[in-house]
Amino acid sequence: KINYRSQKDNFVLLQTAEFQNHLLPKEFEDNRMLSEELKFYKEKLEGLVDEKTRELKDAKQLAEKSDRLKSHFLANISHEIRTPLNAIIGYSNIITLPDLNNTKREECKEIIVENTHKLLDQINNVLIFSKLETGNLTLLNSTFGLNNLCYVVYENWKRRFASIGGSFD
Repeated sequence: KINYRSQKDNFVLLQTAEFQNHLLPKEFEDNRMLSEELKFYKEKLEGLVDEKTRELKDAKQLAEKSDRLKSHFLANISHEIRTPLNAIIGYSNIITLPDLNNTKREECKEIIVENTHKLLDQINNVLIFSKLETGNLTLLNSTFGLNNLCYVVYENWKRRFASIGGSFD
């Protein structure tokens, strides 16, 4: 025996089931599309992470290489600075000896002046290197006359040798 109410409930249940059956394929399709989209973004993010990881490894290797080069540079430059400094100190002490003749005193002065110039050159090189590295100094690409450059270098060395009594011919 079916009463009206149970028939109505059955009708509602039947309509709900048909409606859900109608929606299920659409929900499955939506879920499939969302799943594919998530997969796409997941793969894209994994690719970006891999790329950034490679970039970080490369940057780390470059930083380590730079650190090694700086250590090597400092080891070399400390020698280049100590050598003329030791000569300056040593010959400055010799020059103060009371029984030193004038010829030897003049030789000592020339050695002191020469090594002072060497020390100043090394310090200037370190400062230039430091400015280049920090970006406070930029090198300009320009054309120049090679003959003129060679002549200037020649004249500078000629003057330097002449200042210590040598000749540069």
